[in-house]
Amino acid sequence: MNHKTKEPIAIVGIGAIMPGALSKDEFWNNIQSGKYCITEIPKSYWDYELFYSPDHKAEDKLYSKIGGFIPQDFKFNSIKYRIPPQIAKQMDTVQHLAIETTRMALEDSGYDKKEFDRNRCAVIVGNSMGGMKNEMSNTRLNRPFLYEILKETDTYKSLSPEAEKKLMDEMDEGVRQKFTPITEDSMPGELANVIAGRLANVFDVHGTNFTVDAACATSLAAVDQAVNGLREGNFDMAIVGGVDQMMSPSAYIKFCKIGALSEKGSCPFDAKADGFVMAEGAGTVILKRLSDAVKDGDKVYAVIRAVGASSDGKGKGITAPNPKGQRLPLKKPLNNWIILPVK
Repeated sequence: MNHKTKEPIAIVGIGAIMPGALSKDEFWNNIQSGKYCITEIPKSYWDYELFYSPDHKAEDKLYSKIGGFIPQDFKFNSIKYRIPPQIAKQMDTVQHLAIETTRMALEDSGYDKKEFDRNRCAVIVGNSMGGMKNEMSNTRLNRPFLYEILKETDTYKSLSPEAEKKLMDEMDEGVRQKFTPITEDSMPGELANVIAGRLANVFDVHGTNFTVDAACATSLAAVDQAVNGLREGNFDMAIVGGVDQMMSPSAYIKFCKIGALSEKGSCPFDAKADGFVMAEGAGTVILKRLSDAVKDGDKVYAVIRAVGASSDGKGKGITAPNPKGQRLPLKKPLNNWIILPVK
């Protein structure tokens, strides 16, 4: 057995922005005090009344109007990262959150000041479904489809040519005011696969960088890839995390249509659970091989000795959990877990 491929991986820095918490310490305090951070969807996001119906079968409606939201006083200071405001405005909040929690994790580990080999530092970020900004910009760009539907209505056709033009002009102006204009910075500001690249750019690291998506297991998949890469010697340090802010009406509605969301709240592993609760947030950790962390005098929060991953294979349906598949990732790391002495 190659012990190098089983070496424990040290967590040497942590950064977090979570529902009801702007830092890892505040998040931990919320957990210890049992603070409940699930609320109704804030009006500042969007008016859920436009989409709500208690009828679970209502077409194109959501029945869940709750979620976990980061504090409304979260502000991203782009100038601090030498990002021009006009570019920052085109960046999705998932990128803002990833940058802030990475900064926190680097400061927590001391590597905001300590030297490290930037050519040997990877960035691996977990993100599923991107962020809300992409959906909003697509709404702006897809408006001609809706205009064509409007033009075919009997009511529209009954208008005078002058009234038709006035209605379309007012509608178009309203869309332009509500949704951010598209610029050359829009696409890199919205794509999920740019999140890791944005971090590499902002923090000037040159190792491998990529974004992974494994649905509910996305952050774990990012950690799995980082652990494997460190053990294989592909890099010596990794900025690893997960970030999510897909809290759009369409996300809520689509999850409601498969019956996945809870109306009442979060009760994981409980018989009274009626679904999961949508939430946003970001968490970032700095990972190193334990032997390197000890040698470099790093603060070590914990070590990762094994990570298990699997797929459900065939089951009742594509979204239905398979108990056999759920057990596999628990068995794998336990079977391969070895304890090595720290020298």
